[in-house]
Amino acid sequence: MNKLVDKEDYEEELVNILSYLKTQQPNLVKKLSAPFIPNIKETSRVAIIGQETRGWLSSLDSHLSINRSAKELIKLSAEKYESIQSLNKQGRSKFGWLTIYTRKILGEQPLWLNFYGFDYKRGAIKHIKNKEIIDAIANYSLKKLVKEIKIANAKVLIFAGQYDGNFPALKRELQIINTEVIESGKYPVEKWDDLFILRIPHPAARNIKNKNQIIKAKINLAKSL
Repeated sequence: MNKLVDKEDYEEELVNILSYLKTQQPNLVKKLSAPFIPNIKETSRVAIIGQETRGWLSSLDSHLSINRSAKELIKLSAEKYESIQSLNKQGRSKFGWLTIYTRKILGEQPLWLNFYGFDYKRGAIKHIKNKEIIDAIANYSLKKLVKEIKIANAKVLIFAGQYDGNFPALKRELQIINTEVIESGKYPVEKWDDLFILRIPHPAARNIKNKNQIIKAKINLAKSL
């Protein structure tokens, strides 16, 4: 599929989570997106990490209803990911704007990742009214995200938005030993072992004072790290 990631890196875990989801509430898969699987073709020093991508590859049900396999879903997602990453204009996506804006400041292509592997009703999975299912998706997603960070050898992680209190779980999954607060506040900068963790507001968020200045300052900081 690409230089760094083969389908086997994702297939077993995806088969497991899909099998689990299909045994749950019958209407659930109609409200989940298809899985977000990035096409990591090369190492990347900087990764921008969103919460989820709304409506990624339509609904999960639309694929499962025609018996599309995990392998096929991985291929479709990787192809769509690559087509979006190659764009030089933002379109209507604020996150697309963020990726292009970051690339212009850094002079290098940032990796685009998501905290969650699915969305729910074109929004956050926290709105699923079943904690067991939320936990299963979060656990699958965290393991997938950590694998992607390690495969790409990303060292500067820029998190855009809110993450439902899952940072302690991410820290555990990364097996972080030492942490240091470099900048405190609502959008802090921390060092986790050899990783730099930067928080920024989501570019589509409303009513955030000096939002664009905060984003610009953090990206410029990422350039120096």
